[in-house]
This record gives sequence, structure tokens and C-alpha cells, in this order.
Amino acid sequence: MLLAKYGSTELHINPEGRAIFERLSGKRAIICPNHPSWDDSDMIFALSKLVDENFYYLTAWEVFHGQIGYRYWLQHIGCYSVVRGFPDRLSFKTTRDLLVAGRHKIVIFPEGEISHDSRKLLPPRPGMVRAAFSALQQLLAQNKRESLYLIPLVLKYRLHGDVENVLQDCLWHLESALDIYGQDSFPLHLRVKRVADALLRRLEGEYRELPEAESEAAFSSRIDRLRGKIIEHVSAELSYPVPAGLSQIEAAHLLQSVVYRALYDKRVHGHCHPEKLPPRGKLRLLAKDLHRVVDFISISDDFVSPDSSFERLAELIDLLENEILHCRTHKGIKTVSFHVGEPIDLLKYYDRYQQSKRTVENEVLSRYEQEMERLLSCDEDLQPVPGVVQKT
Repeated sequence: MLLAKYGSTELHINPEGRAIFERLSGKRAIICPNHPSWDDSDMIFALSKLVDENFYYLTAWEVFHGQIGYRYWLQHIGCYSVVRGFPDRLSFKTTRDLLVAGRHKIVIFPEGEISHDSRKLLPPRPGMVRAAFSALQQLLAQNKRESLYLIPLVLKYRLHGDVENVLQDCLWHLESALDIYGQDSFPLHLRVKRVADALLRRLEGEYRELPEAESEAAFSSRIDRLRGKIIEHVSAELSYPVPAGLSQIEAAHLLQSVVYRALYDKRVHGHCHPEKLPPRGKLRLLAKDLHRVVDFISISDDFVSPDSSFERLAELIDLLENEILHCRTHKGIKTVSFHVGEPIDLLKYYDRYQQSKRTVENEVLSRYEQEMERLLSCDEDLQPVPGVVQKT
């Protein structure tokens, strides 16, 4: 069942990566990957089989409840949930307790959302660091002065075969859906840009965001204002005010949690009263609105350029297909490479953390980001992992 949608996927790992997992076998650790693709979770699960370790996986609460029976399968493979946008004390405690028990490493995506951009990271959330230090505190209370690691991990995808023709065909279908014609002779990056611009104009009209005279503003400014408009719209429909000072992604996660709890949980999370909630059909439309905010959270003026790789163009086409065609097409055989960074031993920071929690927390996150940036920029030779994860 795993990876059936990809046909076959060859896995590669950087030379020291396997040695790191061997060295840390049986050790307490949080694996902290980047999150550029919908496919990342499947790839990490495949990695766990290849390094012969089972992992726990921190998973968004709504993923557990989207399909009947899905929750039990996710729990069976080691997933547990977090309610995004709210202080989820139960999830925090579960993470801490799993780290203290030390049976398996935990996979947490620090960005908290799919970036759809393999070139850069969204700002990492501090929750994993706080849970790790809380676990260290409990271990020390048990007279166990043992290391607990953060393991930076970068996933990179490569496409193989006649990728250019595949992407041209994908763009033709997108252009046809938007009534854009005569684009076949243009470079791929310009065609992607024109499809994205046409989609943005359509969404601006749908949400009545910009007067026609302002539609030539910078792309990033337009999409930023559109995301803000969507958040305001959903907040008003739910009668749920968004606290001041939240970023757009934080506001979207908060509202998503309210919507999904209203859809899937009779107890209804947060401060919404059932009589104030829209009907279920309306809630599903609001969920779609919020998906637009998070799906396009990393899009800015430089989202595509003449030197964009086929992989970068494919990331953007996936996003556009999902919004316009409500599906994603197969882009060909992939190689996924795992770049494992130098583990961060949090025990070395613990004494200072007790004196200045926020300062040390920011220091650890900064070191993590620096190591991730190094891994994103490196072009080292990778070792193929014996065997290919085959379609089943």
C-alpha cells in the first residue's frame, strides 16, 4: 500500500546520514524534517523501514478524522495528534512522555505546514524544543542524565524521464481550464506564472478583494492581502475573532481547528457555541477557504524564475492542479534524497535553559535553521539505499 501512488521511488541518503542513525540507535531523539511536499510523510515512513527503526509521528488532528477508520490505521503505525492553533496540552504531554520512555524517535515537522517550496523553510515552531527540554527535566528528576537529540533532516526530490513534456502537458490542461490559449511557445516558467496570475485574479474576484485598477500590484502583495481577506471572511462566518498579533499561518491553523472540530467532534473545540456555527455544508466551504491560505503561504514574487528547476515547477504545478483541477497528476518517477544533519544534543543546553528559557530556545532554533540551510544548499554525492520501494 505504501507509495503505491508513485509507482517506484528510489531512495538516497548522504554518506554520514546512515552512520548518524546507527550511532543514535536506541537514543532519544526528535527527527525534524523540512516539509516541501504532500509526499513527505510517506517518504519518512519508508526511511524508518530502511534504517530499521520504528518512529512516532506527530500528526495534525484533522488528518485523524478526515476519513472513517483512518484514525485507527494512523495510530497503528505510530501517529498521534496535535490540535494546531491552540495550546494542546495533551499533545505536549504525550510528546514529553514518549521522549522520556525512549522507545522510538519522534518525527515532528517544525514548520507546522507543507511549504510547497524545497528551496527554503518556513519559520520553525518552538513546541518541539519545549517538549524536549520538559522531557529532559523529567529524566533528570529520575537521576537519568541522558542526551536527547534534535536530528535535522532535509528531503529533496528529483524527477526522471521526459519531465519537460510531462510538465508542458500539465500546463496545457491548467491553461485550458482557465481559458488561456496560445501559450505553447512560451518558456515553462512564464506559463506557470501566467496560470498563477490568472488563478489569483479569479480568486480576487471571488473574494471581492481588489478593485480592477489595483490588480497590477506586486504578486506577493496581492496574495498576502488575499490571504488576509480569507482569514477575515472565515473569522466572521464562524463568529470567532482572531487574536491580534498572529501570523497568517497561525490564524489559519486556529480557524482550521475550530472548523474541523465543528465538523468531526461533537464536543466542539474552542469558544464557539454550537448555535453560532454555520451548517456543515458551509463549514466544508470554510475549510476549503483556509486550505487556500496554507497551501499558498510560501508564495512570493520570486516563486518562479527562468532558472527554476523542473522540480520547482512541478511543486507549483501540483499546487495549481490541486486548486484548479481538484487533483494532482503523476509527474514521473522520483528520487528522494535524505540529507541528515549534525544532531543537536539538548542536554548540553539544559543548564542554561533553566536560567533563560526563551534565549536558549531561540539559540537552539537558530542552530537548527543554520544546519537546515546548509543541507538545503549542499550538492554532495548521495549513496543509493539498497533496494527500491516498489509499488504494491
